[in-house]
Amino acid sequence: MTVTFFVASDTHLGFNVPSAADRDIVEQPIGIERTNLRMIESMNAAPGTAFPSALGGTIGLPRGVLITGDLTERGGAEEWAMFERMYGRSGVGGPLKFPVFEADGNHDRALDWHVREQIAKRHGGRYYSFDWDDLHVVCLAEAPADDGIEFLERDLARIEKDVPVVLFMHYPLLGPYSDNWWTRQRGPDKLHRVIDGHNVVGIFHGHHHATGAYRWRDYDVYNVGSPKDSVHTYLIATLTDNNMRVGSFNYDTHSWWWWHEKPINEGTHARRFWVKAPSPGSPRPDVRL
Repeated sequence: MTVTFFVASDTHLGFNVPSAADRDIVEQPIGIERTNLRMIESMNAAPGTAFPSALGGTIGLPRGVLITGDLTERGGAEEWAMFERMYGRSGVGGPLKFPVFEADGNHDRALDWHVREQIAKRHGGRYYSFDWDDLHVVCLAEAPADDGIEFLERDLARIEKDVPVVLFMHYPLLGPYSDNWWTRQRGPDKLHRVIDGHNVVGIFHGHHHATGAYRWRDYDVYNVGSPKDSVHTYLIATLTDNNMRVGSFNYDTHSWWWWHEKPINEGTHARRFWVKAPSPGSPRPDVRL
């Protein structure tokens, strides 16, 4: 098994731009739309290029792009249409060449439930799952409320406990901006109860508009970055039968900001990571693995 996928977050389409009712945001982009297009162009060009020399190898063709919420600035029909125009669905309908699997975030519900409803139409529900070969991927939306915890419990009951699992959602589990309705309702405790004993190889989130990685209750958690602020990064992940590597790529500087490699299943690869020394005035990635 070799599975490659990309992870983006907090695209915030609609932020600080006028209406797009009479404008094609791909053909006539402004503001944050240009930043999203730079990220998409970088993703489209990534397959076949090299991983950092310490890792070796080249980036494979991604099965898809996970987007961990705050797709829009305020939600609503117009901004959702902007997201669909920019990112398409299955590698068609927008400039991105790869299928998209999105979660909703807190900004996506600022006006109404339209974004949540559209995600449910595209994927069968706000919470959904799918398989890439032997990798099981689960979308937990903004964060798994009790109905999401129930979905996850049913979903994981269908697979063997040694199957590698990736979770993605909007809210963080620790650190800045982790104080929210979900954590105050003991959401992380409920999540841990359900995944305990399963082979969860990575949890991906956004919301913080930063990039980095940390350990949460013996699980590796990865924070993505955002076109909205200064951390213009996305993640590139590859899993094989033996190991997993995740790297953060900055599409402004065309450089790697950090990477992490670890064994999975019975793999023997060393657990190691690297963080780029920050440039003056540049934020330092927070990697605590």
